[in-house]
Amino acid sequence: MKTTRRDFIACGTAFASFPSLAAEVAGGAARLKVGIISDNHMHLARKGNWPVERLRLVLSYFDAAGVDVVVNAGDLADTGQVSELRKVAEIWNECFPDGRGCDGRPVERFFVTGNHDMLKTSASLPDDILQARTKDAFARDPERYWQEIFGEEWEPIRRRTIKGYEFVGVNYGHEAEIEEWFSKNGESLKGKKPFFFVQHLHPKETCFQDGAATDKGVSTKVLAGYPNCFAITGHSHRPLADERAIWQGSFTSMGASTIATLLWPTKCENSYVPVSMRKKVNKHMPVHSSRGAYNGALMTVSDDSMRIERRDFSVGAKVGPDWILPLPLATCPERPFVFAEKGVAPCFAKNAKVKIEETEGKDRMDREERQVVVTVPPANAPDPYSRTIFYNVKAIDADTGKVLKNKRALAEGFHLPFERARSFPGKMVFPKNAFRSAARVKFEVDAENAAGMRCAPIVSEAFKVK
Repeated sequence: MKTTRRDFIACGTAFASFPSLAAEVAGGAARLKVGIISDNHMHLARKGNWPVERLRLVLSYFDAAGVDVVVNAGDLADTGQVSELRKVAEIWNECFPDGRGCDGRPVERFFVTGNHDMLKTSASLPDDILQARTKDAFARDPERYWQEIFGEEWEPIRRRTIKGYEFVGVNYGHEAEIEEWFSKNGESLKGKKPFFFVQHLHPKETCFQDGAATDKGVSTKVLAGYPNCFAITGHSHRPLADERAIWQGSFTSMGASTIATLLWPTKCENSYVPVSMRKKVNKHMPVHSSRGAYNGALMTVSDDSMRIERRDFSVGAKVGPDWILPLPLATCPERPFVFAEKGVAPCFAKNAKVKIEETEGKDRMDREERQVVVTVPPANAPDPYSRTIFYNVKAIDADTGKVLKNKRALAEGFHLPFERARSFPGKMVFPKNAFRSAARVKFEVDAENAAGMRCAPIVSEAFKVK
């Protein structure tokens, strides 16, 4: 084994950087340690080189934690280029030379492809760039390039045994083959011992269930027959602070978030809207800011439980308490969001008041407009399971009681470590011309957690529109 870059002292330094993990690893109770990431979106021309630096930092963290395997649920590359995948492999080999951790233990790689890895062209690109990308597209010959880059045989669906645990990975575009594969191979996966299923798209009607993209339902149908399955998927880029990231229905499904750019639930006033849709779906608030956060997880499997640590790697802190799942894995079809259900409705302080301000602003089309800005103090949540995810704001004609507008906004910073997340006020922006039919408007505001539990609303004084 090569040891030119790292030795025992380097390994000790890495552990010292993460003292809580060093203590946990030293406990020795783990049967398996799994580093979990998705959607790193390697790109070789990003300002600040952040795709490279983030992947290097996360893999180094997993090394210090003593992982046995790193799972990546797809979108290793951003534009589907062979050169991007080569860079991913290069960073892996820097962090785990010869497939070894800093203490000499073997560390396995279990990666699957996502939709970005399989991009061939983009019609919106200039011709010269288009030709170069087409020539360098991984999707032209995945069997050849996967073997060249990662030294592994390319298989549409593959199975590996790692420290006595089974891993099944489905490469993007082969989801329709899951049913046939399990009919031939699934019997040996049944039992009380967990096995791990990895693909890019969330199984339909499992984690989040709020517009996050999913597969067409084949995996959900098949895996329903395997209550010992723990599915790890990506694509949605949703934050791990949202307790709906883990679902325990007929099997267990976890969204692995992203170490690139976090994305948000749709249909909120501060949700992202593609430029092509902004004429049709205009918004009046800026897109909710990730504040530089990016997420991954560390899973520790013992004989009687799984412990999943959720991290914001941008600040090196947990985003919430560890998820602890007793083994054998439970199934709760009627109330599958078991950790979201641990929370209670957030609430406003007794003296909380709604603040209303009229100001000049711009909509998402960059058009100037008069705006009415509604803000409230942060809703109190007694624990991270109860954290506020949404603020719901109802605009009511103060004279007739007619509801004029009913909007929802993501709670600023909800995805951050809990103590920081709970410090941001709630906010909503309306265009003033939305209230043309009223002389006076009142605003009713409530706060909502991941389980849909909402607090008693607070109501503003009447705001004079005219």
